[in-house]
Amino acid sequence: MPRVLPALDWAALVRGLWAVLGDVRSLGFSLDPREVRTSVRALRGLVTSSTACATGPAPGGPAALRAEAERWAALTVAVGETSLPTLGGASDDAAGLTDDVRRTLEASADALAAARARRIEVGVSLRSVGRRVRGAHGVAGSLSGVRDAIRAARVADAGAAAAARACDHALDVVDDQVSVAPHGVVGQVAFRAAGSPDALRHAARPLVGDTARRAQEAYDSLPAAGRETVDRALASMPGDEHRAWVLASLASGAAPTTLVRFADRIAPIDATRLATALDPTDPRLTSRRTLHGVRIFQQSTGTTCGSVSLVVARMLTDPVYALWMLDAYDATTGEASPHGSTSDGIAYRFTHEERQVQKRTSSCTDRSARTDLRPVVRTRLAWPTALGTPPWGASEEMSSGVGPRGTRYRVTMIDSDSPARCRQAVDDVARAVDRGRPVPVFTGSDSVPRHVVLVVGRGTDGALQVFNPATGTVRTISEQDFVAGGDELRAVGSWPRAWAAVTPVTSAELCRTRGTRY
Repeated sequence: MPRVLPALDWAALVRGLWAVLGDVRSLGFSLDPREVRTSVRALRGLVTSSTACATGPAPGGPAALRAEAERWAALTVAVGETSLPTLGGASDDAAGLTDDVRRTLEASADALAAARARRIEVGVSLRSVGRRVRGAHGVAGSLSGVRDAIRAARVADAGAAAAARACDHALDVVDDQVSVAPHGVVGQVAFRAAGSPDALRHAARPLVGDTARRAQEAYDSLPAAGRETVDRALASMPGDEHRAWVLASLASGAAPTTLVRFADRIAPIDATRLATALDPTDPRLTSRRTLHGVRIFQQSTGTTCGSVSLVVARMLTDPVYALWMLDAYDATTGEASPHGSTSDGIAYRFTHEERQVQKRTSSCTDRSARTDLRPVVRTRLAWPTALGTPPWGASEEMSSGVGPRGTRYRVTMIDSDSPARCRQAVDDVARAVDRGRPVPVFTGSDSVPRHVVLVVGRGTDGALQVFNPATGTVRTISEQDFVAGGDELRAVGSWPRAWAAVTPVTSAELCRTRGTRY
C-alpha cells in the first residue's frame, strides 16, 4: 500500500521561509556552509551588541523624572489657586489633571530605577557569555545564555514601559482638555488651517500626524540665518494651505535654500489646485491617464507592485520629491524636467523611479543603515526581480528614504488564522498612518503572498485608505473587513489575505527586539 504523505501547509512554510531569510540577513549570518568564520564573527558581534543593549541605561532617568514631577506639583498648586479660563473648565479639574501627571511621573521614576538595578545584574551574566564566545570553546552553549539574559532585561524594562505609557496617557488627557491659545510658533497660521489637535489625528495632508511637531523641531535646530530664511519663505506664501506645505517640506528634512525654491514654485498655484502638484493620492491625479490609456501611477510590470508602493510612500512623506514627480521641478537644484507635468511626463518620471527602486530592493547590498558620518553598506541576499519585492528589501527602502531620519521599519508577519493577532497588526498599521507614516502591506492567496499595496491614511470614519498599484487608485476598507479578509480585501488589495505589513519602529523598540511577528 503506497504511503500517503501529509498535506503541506504552504502558508506556514512561506512564513517560516521569510522569517529565516530575514533573520539571517539582518543578523549578518551566512547560509553558505563554507562561510563558517563569517557566522562565528556574526555571533560574536550579536553577543557584543546584545550586551550593550541590555546593560545600557534605560531610556530617561529617575532623577530627571522626579524633577519633572516636582514641576508638575508646583503647577498643580498654582492652578488650584487661580482661575484659568483657557483651561476650558474649573481650576479644580485642571489641578486634578496636573496631579495625575505628577503621580505617573513619580511611578515611572521608581520603575526606571528598578530597571536599572536589574540591568546591572543582567550585565554580569552577559559579559560572562561574551568571554566564552571570544574563546575557542563555548560557542554552541552561548546562545542559551544570551537568550536568558535578554529575556531578563526585557522583563526588567516591562515595568518602566508600562509607567511610560501611563505618562503618555496622562499627558494626552491634559492635551485634550487644555486649550491654550497658540502663539510664538513658527508658521502657526498654517497649523490653524489644519484644524484642532483632535482633527489632526485624521487630518488630510500635509500636516498629518506629527508633521507639525517635526517641522517645529527642524526649525529649532537651524542656525539663526536658516530660521530667517524659513521665516521669509513662510511670509511669502499667499495663504495657510501654501504655508502648510512649506512646513511639511521642512519636516521632511529640506534645507532652507530648497524651501525657498519650493515656496517660489508653489506660490502661483491656486490653493484648490495645490494637491494636484503635491499629493499623489488626490483623485484628480489618480484618475489621469497617459496617451496609451494607462493610469499614471499604475505599475508598469507584473512584478513592480512593491516598487510602485515605495515610490508613492516617499512622495507622501517628501513634498519636495513629490513636486519633482508631479510638477517636473526639482527644488533642490532649481532645474525643471524637460518632460513637463503632462500625464505622460509624470508617468515617465514615475516609471523611471519605479525601476530604480526595484534595483535597490533586489540588489545584494543594503544601504539603509547609517551612522552620523556616512552610509553603512551591508551585504545581503540577492533577490530575483521576477519574484517581486522581498519584504526585507521593502523595509530597508522605507528606512532609508521614507519618513523622518532615524525612523526604521520592520516586517510584521500577519497571522490571518488568529483574529486577535491580525487585529493587533491592523491596529499597528492604523497607528502608523495616523502619525503620517504610510505602510506597505503584502497580500496574496491563502497559500502564498502575491501583491503589495500601500495603506496611505485613514478617513474621518476610521476606514483605511489603500493605494493599489495594480489599478493606480486609492480605495477605502474598514479595519474589520481588513482583518476578516475575503472579497472585501480582494476588492481593495487584489487578493483576499494580508500576509505582512512593513511598519515603523522606534530605536528603543529595535534595541529590545528584532521584530514582532503576528
